[in-house]
Amino acid sequence: FNNKLSINIDYYNRQVSNMIVGIQPPGSAGTPNIINMNVGDMTNKGLEVAATYRPQIGNVKFSISPNFSTYSNMVTSLGTAKALAGGNINTGANVTKTVVGMPVAQFWGYQTNGIFKTDAEAKASGQQGASAGDLRYVDRNGDGKITEEDKTYLGSPLPKWSAGINITLEYKGFDFSILGQGDFGNKIYNNWNSPLLAGYAAKNQKQDINNRFCATNITFTSYGGETVFLPANTNTNIPRAILNDPNNNHINASDYFIEDGSYFRINRITLGYTLKKDLTEKLFVQNLRFYAGVRNPFTFTNYSMFDPQVPNSGSTLDRGVDGTVYYSTNTYWSPREYFWGL
Repeated sequence: FNNKLSINIDYYNRQVSNMIVGIQPPGSAGTPNIINMNVGDMTNKGLEVAATYRPQIGNVKFSISPNFSTYSNMVTSLGTAKALAGGNINTGANVTKTVVGMPVAQFWGYQTNGIFKTDAEAKASGQQGASAGDLRYVDRNGDGKITEEDKTYLGSPLPKWSAGINITLEYKGFDFSILGQGDFGNKIYNNWNSPLLAGYAAKNQKQDINNRFCATNITFTSYGGETVFLPANTNTNIPRAILNDPNNNHINASDYFIEDGSYFRINRITLGYTLKKDLTEKLFVQNLRFYAGVRNPFTFTNYSMFDPQVPNSGSTLDRGVDGTVYYSTNTYWSPREYFWGL
């Protein structure tokens, strides 16, 4: 290919040792407090493939650089700890669990099996506190009760694979570039649905709340004197909005909050023009380029909230948990920015 094509393939198998893990000391230690110790181990494996192709058609020069990678993680030691809890949300629940033999920070909670359509259906299930419009939790151990023993792993915040591409074009002083990347196969715990679909948030609700369960037609008068009609709606996957939430639909960690976190984002688009040498010399300038562009113009995803690249505290145990606290001063999403310069 006359040096127009280059390909690089790497495989890695990295052993990470002595990670800091919170350990409960024995009673003889004289303290009930968790002690941080360097006893955690994990293995990271993956394949990385990157290529660059540089063709030229007439006066147009191209550079196309795609990349692809896979990622596999396995926790191999937590010292004396049986498990690590993470992803603490505003309801007090921890929605990730890390154990030996599985990837780090797996989502942990109840499986659901739709919504009870009638009160009789809810009563027959034996699920305490449930009525029509509530989530039906799966009794995994078959003891007739919904307890902590029925929780299970609900998916991973770690992507199965990632991909990206960088394309540049040059033509008679003009240059154009576009950069994109994405993660695929990961899940997100969307805790924003806890306040924004329950009907008790202090601010606006998500539009999806209009599709919440409603057993019968309801007509009422608002505080402002407006007559409001809500039609019956039983063909939905959004539980009812009710004071105190007796079934804990919006409190219990469950797969109701799990969403596909896959996305592909255009990170940057730039257009530039470089003045010819004979002109810049007259200006006593060695090189002069004008450019303009945009960062984060497009994101392609099925995730229902702001940003599939979920911002969090930076802790590995909190990865993929979005909206841990309804009011937050340290949550920043990827903004769209326009820029220009010379």
